[in-house]
Amino acid sequence: MAGGAAAYTALNCTVWDRTHSPGMQALSLLLTFGLAGVLGPFAGALGDRFDRRRVMIWSGAVAASFFVLMALVDGPAVLIALAFGSAVAELPFFSASRAAIPNLVEGEEDVAWANSLVTVGVQAGIALGPLIGGQRVYTTWESRIE
Repeated sequence: MAGGAAAYTALNCTVWDRTHSPGMQALSLLLTFGLAGVLGPFAGALGDRFDRRRVMIWSGAVAASFFVLMALVDGPAVLIALAFGSAVAELPFFSASRAAIPNLVEGEEDVAWANSLVTVGVQAGIALGPLIGGQRVYTTWESRIE
């Protein structure tokens, strides 16, 4: 979670730096963060229909390939398109991993505790990821000024 949030924060800073366009900024946010609410139910079905472990592995691998490609391109439109691909690729992982939690704990009484622990981790990633991505962008911009 932290890695994706860091990458999307850096993406939004980069899009703003290269375009100074609120429209491009909004498009970037819509196609990354706004996407989950619309496509989440469809992505969740993949974990129900296929082996969850394989869904998580493939989802992570495909999302990682999009993130690597994002590091290699400069154009804001291409960056946003690749970010859209990474966001779509990440969605099945989140659903499948949450659905797999009952399989990982010993008793039914531990499911609530396990879900809470995962939620703490997800929220920590959401909080820390943008700090990491923002620090990286700030360091890059600071070195350009000097």
